Amino acid sequence: MNILLAATFLTPLLLALLLTVKSWRTRLLPLIPWSALPALLTALLLPDGSRMEWPNVLFGMSLAVDPTGRGFLLFSAVLWLGAGLYARDWLRGDPWTVMFQLCWLLAMAGNFGLLVAADAIAFYLFFALMTFSAWGLVIHRRSNDALYAGMVYIVLAVLGEAFLLAGLLLAVAAAGGAVELSLIPTALANSPSRGLTSGLLIAGFGIKAGLLPLHIWLPLAHPMAPVPASAVLSGVMIKAGLLGWLRFLPLGEAVLPEAGLLLLGLGLGGMFFGVVYGLMQHNIKSLLAYSSISQMGIITSACGLLLWHPALLPGLLPALTLYALHHAFTKGALFLTVGMVLRLGPLPWLLASGAIAALSLAGAPYSGGALAKAALKHDLPEALAWLPWLWSFGAVGTSLLMWRFLQLLARLSRQAATAPGNGMWGGWLLILAAALFGP
Repeated sequence: MNILLAATFLTPLLLALLLTVKSWRTRLLPLIPWSALPALLTALLLPDGSRMEWPNVLFGMSLAVDPTGRGFLLFSAVLWLGAGLYARDWLRGDPWTVMFQLCWLLAMAGNFGLLVAADAIAFYLFFALMTFSAWGLVIHRRSNDALYAGMVYIVLAVLGEAFLLAGLLLAVAAAGGAVELSLIPTALANSPSRGLTSGLLIAGFGIKAGLLPLHIWLPLAHPMAPVPASAVLSGVMIKAGLLGWLRFLPLGEAVLPEAGLLLLGLGLGGMFFGVVYGLMQHNIKSLLAYSSISQMGIITSACGLLLWHPALLPGLLPALTLYALHHAFTKGALFLTVGMVLRLGPLPWLLASGAIAALSLAGAPYSGGALAKAALKHDLPEALAWLPWLWSFGAVGTSLLMWRFLQLLARLSRQAATAPGNGMWGGWLLILAAALFGP
């Protein structure tokens, strides 16, 4: 069964390789969405502690399943599957379909690979594969605006990789040269260079996570990328930054008040900044991008809290995973709903579906969002009672953003002569159901 660990990323990699053979493309394109199935089966079937060692690959590659990685792999696989089915119909007749699907498969392989990587070298290489492959999704239209968004994205991506590589080298050095992920946070907690190393890792992963002031690629990339690409960019790829912090920073291991307060402040700033700038948007996908910056601000502030109060780790770590799962499914559902309206027009039942997902993102009572937000606030000490209040103000801001989203959604007009195919219907319904019932 452990072969599933390797199949999570080898399946999309193999399909990407075969897609370069022109005579096979017609037969392979319908299979692309299903390349996420091994990752989904891994998340559902393999027990915690499942491991696979490849001693002759990359100085010894290790793959493993743990509770946090399983949660991330579960929502990532579902979203890649649903968005992939959606993309198959969305791109029908598009002259750049093959290039899009090639970048899609490579980004998927990188995303799944970093979620099961158990050593620092593999994690870094898979992270880089995902990051640079996603550039092809951003520039898909080849318009001047798309190329500009791609330029900003790639510049920040290279900068992030530089920060990340420097931080990882220092972290591995602190661990005595060991690259096993489970050893690095403890070694970093006892390292004299832990402040510098943590700062580099925060910046490197922060670019992917939309951390202020490194967020600027998000509102540029989303309006340019096709709808299914926006769904995975905002739903799962942005979460790779969060997973990087959870894997490498000494969360629960050491008190780093300066780094913790910085991350907490930047997170809270991003939470309110995303709301204010989102409300000014007239492009609905830009609004959703700023909404992601706001929601990731809440997650970022919780990570800062763990650097400041390490004893909170046992309760906050599963809460962060749940919050990430909820945001991934809900934001994916919102983006895919935008695409359905663009194909069908603002039909009342489509607007109602968007409203349900929007209410969940805002944390309406009895929704998945309410569960996720309650989990973050659960068991915080009385001395930190002010933080849930700020998060609640952020939820009010999200409610305003979602009201603005519904206004813009109702104003969209049908922009395509072709109706959604079975793939778009299936992908949209899958992600909408996951948003409603996943948490």
